[in-house]
Amino acid sequence: MHNTPMDTQSSLLDTQERDSSRDIQEASGYNDDMQVEVYHVYSLAKIRSFLRTTKGMRSVQVEDYFPDLQLFQESIKLYMKNGDFGQPSFTHQEMYLLKKLMVKLRSQLESAD
Repeated sequence: MHNTPMDTQSSLLDTQERDSSRDIQEASGYNDDMQVEVYHVYSLAKIRSFLRTTKGMRSVQVEDYFPDLQLFQESIKLYMKNGDFGQPSFTHQEMYLLKKLMVKLRSQLESAD
């Protein structure tokens, strides 16, 4: 049986609500010619909650909220690139803040290597 795009969206939303710390984004809709990619990422809801919680704070330590900094960085890149079901994942202000955090994280990860 083939899943419709609406079934896929519904499945993804259920997964995000069920697991607030990590989310499995899955493109379903199997057929013989389609490859399915699975992404392990922090949920969009958790990232947005983090942005609301830390709004206006200085010297935010991302690792206090997201222990796997590499996964956080990959999650942000994925959401910025793909959006949320055809809509932008973040507001312009959230994008600005996330880009600033990404620069900081990139330098932290490079210095840790």
